[in-house]
Amino acid sequence: MSKITAFANGRFDPEIFQRSEYGMNAFQMQHIYKQYMDAPMHPTVLAYWRSMGVKKEMFDLSREEDRVYTVFTPLTCEKDQSWPMLYCLHDKEDDIFLAETYGYTELVSREKVICVYPEYRVEGLTDLKEEFQNIMTQMQEKGYRIDEERLYVAGFHYGAFAAMHLALTCPGIFAGIGLFSAAHVFRGRSLPGRIEEYGKSGCREPLICVGGSMDPNNAWPLEQDSYLDTLRLWMKKVARLETICEGNAAEAARIRRDSEDRVEREFGMHFHNTQIEYLEDTFWYHGTFYDREKVPVMEFYNVEGLPHIHCKMVADRIWKYLRCFRIDKSTGVCEYMPDVEVDFEKEVGS
Repeated sequence: MSKITAFANGRFDPEIFQRSEYGMNAFQMQHIYKQYMDAPMHPTVLAYWRSMGVKKEMFDLSREEDRVYTVFTPLTCEKDQSWPMLYCLHDKEDDIFLAETYGYTELVSREKVICVYPEYRVEGLTDLKEEFQNIMTQMQEKGYRIDEERLYVAGFHYGAFAAMHLALTCPGIFAGIGLFSAAHVFRGRSLPGRIEEYGKSGCREPLICVGGSMDPNNAWPLEQDSYLDTLRLWMKKVARLETICEGNAAEAARIRRDSEDRVEREFGMHFHNTQIEYLEDTFWYHGTFYDREKVPVMEFYNVEGLPHIHCKMVADRIWKYLRCFRIDKSTGVCEYMPDVEVDFEKEVGS
């Protein structure tokens, strides 16, 4: 029995996962953390990132509470060049040292992006906006050159709630949101009210959600009508789609059972476009929603066999999507700058 078949049949085997390509990559990403978890600024840790062309720095976020944030920048930066910034919010079970092994830091040198990891308050998601603004002010004072038209926020699991909350309280600031292990976000009771409030701003917020099929508390599909209502509310008020995914939980169950499209069966909903990618020796089921101008305002991935851990390609796929958006500060409009042209294949539900 192949690795893929074992996962697809729902019999997750940790030993098989550890021997798989994406399992080995996931644990290799955490290797430096496992060695020096109590010494995040150990010379070997700094040398590890320098070997990848990355400079790591740590600063005080709150002296009173002994909280910090870390900043990762390319070692080779043109003095007059400003860089996009990815603000990364971690799961409450992780610290910011582990968060830097999620995969985004490995993109810093190659993609010329600044990554920031704040040690934020997880209980109640308090002061997220104030802490973000404080960090931005500090970084500007320290001489970091940040392209404020290309600020993005990413979150993992509980950090996905935080990323959503931060983006919805900062309309016109972030050019996109990237979430991993986050289907549960649409099951949250507080999200509809925040979406309604954000919708009054008239801003659009592109969104990409990546999940693993073996992540039991964060798996698709959304199984209740109220959760699907929240998703549709996001489509209407935040993604600002003209055509949204209709139907209820019973319809979602029918799609999962009867659809001829393998991706739609994964999510229990119709997309404008679907494709299946084969990455790290497993299948990535990919669905996209476009607006009338063919802008992919929402993207979803479900990774076959992936449990509650980042594999190497999660950050790559999230960043590949986010980097295509910028906010024109003169107009407040979120603009799309595609790397390649896309095919606009069908209407939702067709």
